[in-house]
Parts: sequence; structure tokens; C-alpha cells
Amino acid sequence: MKKLPLLFIACTLYINSNAQESTPSKPYYFSDCSELIFSFGNVESKPLEPSNIVRFSCFLHLAEQFHYNFNQSLGFYTGLSLRNVGLINDLNDTIKVKQRVYTLGLPLALKFGNMEKETYGTVGVEGELALNYKQKVFVNDEKTKSNIWFSNRTNLFLPSVFAEVVGQTT
Repeated sequence: MKKLPLLFIACTLYINSNAQESTPSKPYYFSDCSELIFSFGNVESKPLEPSNIVRFSCFLHLAEQFHYNFNQSLGFYTGLSLRNVGLINDLNDTIKVKQRVYTLGLPLALKFGNMEKETYGTVGVEGELALNYKQKVFVNDEKTKSNIWFSNRTNLFLPSVFAEVVGQTT
């Protein structure tokens, strides 16, 4: 029986909560961010055929970013982020499995666009460290839970690539 690893696909909406404007005399600034995450996974489990349920999570996603603008058209950012990413699967009529992992991430992104008006796109990479894994299994509406720090049930290091579009409304 061939097992495929779980695939996490997170559609992420960034909400800049506290971005400070940069100026030519001060091309750097800090930004606090939060996210709304929709995630699901592709799971194969013979002879079962699990049905995937989209998981929405708005808590606990925090990030602190350090931005530096080289000029009005080009910049970069890095920082630290904490995310809650997971998936939900119905294995059959009586079994449902919910899994999530908290990660600590370190992004590195290149920004291009109009830095003065804070309207730009980014492309970047991020490495995340899986801190805490939690699983809930529901069998005939009876729940069992496990909560493991630095679990071997998920990869310890989770690399990713991303793209963003940021626009200020004024």
C-alpha cells in the first residue's frame, strides 16, 4: 500500500494591522500582521476514501515583519510568524479526524511596486518549524485527543514559497 504524505495548501489573506509609512529619510519600518487561513489536504488511505473538509482558521496567526525599502520601487522584508495550520478528514460515516500544527516561521521576501504608496507585490520563501501537533479523532461521536510538542507525526521543518499583493486603501 502506497502512502502519500499530507499536502497542506493554505490560502492566506494578510491583514496589515499596524504598517507604518516609510519615508526617504527612514526607509525601514516594522509591521504587525495577522492571517485568515483556509487549508485542506490530499489524503489517501486504502481501503477508505477520506473526504476532505476545508478548515478555516483565524486564531492564532501572528507575525512581526521588518521591512526595508532600497528605493521607491524595490524592498524586502523578513520577520517571525506563528501559524495554526491543519486539516479535517471524514474517513467514513463514523470516523472524523482533525489535525493541526502550530509553526514558527521565518519569511524572506522581495517587494516590488510603489513603496511610497504601499502598493506592491512580493515573492518569497519561508521556513517553518513545527512546534506543536494536535489530533482529535471522533469515532461514533466519542472524542480522543493527543497533543505533542515537536512530534514525529509531521515534518519538523516545513519549507514554502509564497506571493502576495499588498495595496493601501486611502
